[in-house]
Amino acid sequence: MGYSARYHATSLIAVFIALAVGVVVGAALGGDTIDNTRKDLERSLTGNLEDARERADELSAELGRANEFAGRVYPVLVRDQLRGRRIGLIAFGELPGDVSDSIDEALAPTGARLVGVGVVREPVDTRGLAGDRLRA
Repeated sequence: MGYSARYHATSLIAVFIALAVGVVVGAALGGDTIDNTRKDLERSLTGNLEDARERADELSAELGRANEFAGRVYPVLVRDQLRGRRIGLIAFGELPGDVSDSIDEALAPTGARLVGVGVVREPVDTRGLAGDRLRA
């Protein structure tokens, strides 16, 4: 039983016709599925975004209440606890410009004052420090 070229050609044509029919049917049915999936995903993401915004608003209000409470309670709790003390600040690396102002503000009700601020470069030059120690 031999297979002729006509048999192979007919088989190939049948496969291509089946493939074309499958593509047409799949595109018709799959298009709706993809569109519905996209719409569901959009609705879900929009809902998640709205929930996140609501949560951010709640947290912002809660933070505001906590800051207000701390602003009222802190001075009472620390009043004159460090009266007459002198405070020094040492930072490693960089020190943002507003940090010393914030520390001054935090120390005000305690009775202490910030008298010095120093910044140590990173990485620390240990050989240089050892050399200074040996010369002293």
